[in-house]
Formats: sequence, structure tokens, C-alpha cells
Amino acid sequence: MKNYSNDVENDSLSSDDDEDSDDQLTSNCALHNLEESCSSGCTSTSQGDEDNSSIDWDDDGSSSDEEDDDEVSTASSSSGEGGKVWRKNWTMSTILGNPVWLDKFKVKRFDNMEQFELFKHECELALQEVLCRYAYNTIGSFNQFYEDYKAIDKDANFDFDEFYFNYKAKLKSDSLSCVGLSIRLLELFRKRFGDSIIDHCGTVSCEEIVKNPNKYNMHMPNTAKEHCLSALKFSITDFDKKRMGYLVFDPGYHVHRAVVVMQDASCYPHTGRFTVSEQPHLKREYSYNLIADRYVTWTTKETKRAKVGDRNVVKEINNLIYVKQGFGNPIDIAEKRSFIFSFKSFVIRNRKGCLAGLYGNLKNNSITIFYPERSSEEYSGVEPIRKNVKFTESEINNDSMKCELKVLAKYMVETGMQLDWPTNDDCERVEYAFNYLLNMLSAYREAVKDRRFVNQFVEIDLWIEEDL
Repeated sequence: MKNYSNDVENDSLSSDDDEDSDDQLTSNCALHNLEESCSSGCTSTSQGDEDNSSIDWDDDGSSSDEEDDDEVSTASSSSGEGGKVWRKNWTMSTILGNPVWLDKFKVKRFDNMEQFELFKHECELALQEVLCRYAYNTIGSFNQFYEDYKAIDKDANFDFDEFYFNYKAKLKSDSLSCVGLSIRLLELFRKRFGDSIIDHCGTVSCEEIVKNPNKYNMHMPNTAKEHCLSALKFSITDFDKKRMGYLVFDPGYHVHRAVVVMQDASCYPHTGRFTVSEQPHLKREYSYNLIADRYVTWTTKETKRAKVGDRNVVKEINNLIYVKQGFGNPIDIAEKRSFIFSFKSFVIRNRKGCLAGLYGNLKNNSITIFYPERSSEEYSGVEPIRKNVKFTESEINNDSMKCELKVLAKYMVETGMQLDWPTNDDCERVEYAFNYLLNMLSAYREAVKDRRFVNQFVEIDLWIEEDL
């Protein structure tokens, strides 16, 4: 996930049971053959009936595994010469692999609008439960990435590019990004609606910041499936007319509502443009539309409020969600890409979305803590104004930061966030949450102080963003 619409940086600048933090979440994202335990390893997914208009195939119709193997061999044999020598041969598919597409979603049918509305309401409750229960956390996974990096024997020929190229992504239950959160939501759907629900929904891929959606081509090797969310296909019989659509769920971007995307977009219950966040200087709105029963365009409209006498600055960003088939390997692709983003965050959510948290950027070694404060009498936005307190990496652990972390710890307890709580006492839980945050930031500071690691990390992130 890119941070352009994260509702953290831009707004501020712009389970039922506790689980061991080392447990790996299931990677079978359509939830076929899902085991009740979340500690299972990666399971393979069937490719199903592919949409050949949207999958990267060779000209002869065969998959490009052989070509990928050749590129891996080239990369490995050239490692002594430095990654930059063989980066020119890389594409996004070379680095992260090709997406695996699952079977097309079956249509979940509703006989009338009331039936659909009741189902949608239950889905929304499940989505909001996931928002409250799990933080959006890419700092914890970054810390683990750094620990794995430290464990590698690094001789004179060590190359960071090759380390990342060969890195096996995995999910940890105490550090979930968009991938893990989407999987958690699907698990909850299965518990609420039964096993049959998995035929109609699953994880789906999203490419962010698509400059010209009308000319988008998934055949291109550098298309980036960098975001993961969930979708469900349905039809409603409305006045003897069958109407098709999708429900889209995005816990990774803290969206608290089940978004309805109808094929006949002008008619109810299609979700129109809605406000996601609003601060005195910035308003962000989302809208969604279906294209040919294959893509959903997700448009972000950002309005930066100017000073008196100046014009507001309005920017629209288009993103494309592929909904025709399930995304079978988001851990290998979207999660692995998220490891190398320079922007890292820990976000506490409530049933309305983003509430409080902290974020940092490896490019400037700063940490910003944010949380709501009382609204100004001069401002009547849709959410409380956020207080932002900025620290340098060297200030982690000082008394001022500890006071701010105490505030976040209270929000973690109040929202019912799932942690391995040692007690039911709220005061003791606040102390536990405070130590959790402090330990997480201490590990983050250790990684940031390793300038050789950080410089290589930022370089490959910029290379992927700018050159691919």
C-alpha cells in the first residue's frame, strides 16, 4: 500500500482467542479448505478459469515460469557485481512473481432489497469489528524484516537486492497490513455466514495511482498488485429485474463501510461519493464504479483548503481493483512489496475508521504520533481535529514521547484491540500496551540507526517506484 491516501500521513501532514505473535496467518485467501487454526503454513491455490485478457502470459499462451527461472539464475550469478548490474533485467513480475488468479466468484443472489440490506449490515458489523480488533501495523513486520536481514551472513559480496529478491514473505498475527486484515475479515465472514460464503467472496488485487484507467493493461510486466482488499459478487432481484454488483471491503485503508458498487451505478443501493476523512486543511473523498464486470475504479478526491483569498487545490487519483477473480497469492506479492515501502505506520481504528497512531519515514528518521483532540469551535468537520507530535529517531524513549505513547496505549485498550493481554484490568492493560509500543519503537530505532541497511532499503524502494 502506498501512503498517498493512508489517512495518516496526508491527514496529519496531510479472533476470538488471543494468538501467539509468531503464528502465521493462513495464506489461502479465498478461504477454500481453510483450517480453523490461523497458524497453518502457506497453502497452494488452484488457478481456476483464468481471465486471459488480464493475466500476463507469453505469446504462445504458456505461463512465463521458464523465463522467470532464467532471470533468477542471472540475478544470483551476478550478485558479486552488485544488484544494480542486473536490475536492468528486472520487472515487477521478476521481483514478486506472477499473480495467481482463483476461480471467478459465484453470484450470491438476493430475492429482494430488504434481504440484501440485512446482509450488507451484517458484513459492515464484521468489517468494523476487524477495524477495532486489529491495528494496521507495518512497523512490526519491518522490524522482523530487519531481524531476518541481520541474521544473514554478509560477506564482501553480500547484496541487498538479492536478499530482498529471495526473501520469503509471511504474515504475523501481531503486525497486519492490508493483506492480513483482508484475510481476517474473510475468516470472520466464514464464521458468521457459514462455509458457503467463500464461493462468493475473496481477496482481490488493486493497482494504485493508475494515470489512465481506460488504457490500463494487466499484460504489462510492471503492473503492481500492491494493495489487497476483499470483494463479494451479488445480484438483487428488484421489481422483477436482476441487478448485478459487488460489495467492496477495504480494512487496509480503514474504510468502515461496506461499499456497494452496482453495475447500474446511478441507482440505489450504489454507494456514491463519500467523505473518508476531513481535517481543517484537507478533505478526502472516495467513489467507486464498475467497469465491464472486471474492474472497479476507486477514485480518491483530495481537496486541500487554501488560505483566505487563495483557491483550494483539488486532486483526483485513480486506482483499479480487479474483481473478476480472486487474488490467490497476495502474501507473495502485495505483502512482500509492503516490506520495502519507506513509510511505516501503526494505526489504531474504531468503528468509524482511523483514530490514532504513529508513523515514520525512513527517508527523514522522524516519528509522528497523532490522536484526536477537542474540535475547534471554528471548525465543524466530520471528525475531531488531530493533534500531531513529531519526534526524531533519537528521541524515542524520552519522557515527552513516553507521555504521548501513554495516550495511544489508552486508545488501544478503549477500542478493544486484540493483544496477548495478561490481565483484564484496564489500568494494567494500558501499561502493557505502553510497553508494547515502546518495545516496537525501540526495535524500529535500532533498524533506522543501521544506515547501510536503510540506505539500501530506501534506494530499492525508490527504484521500484520511479524506474519500474
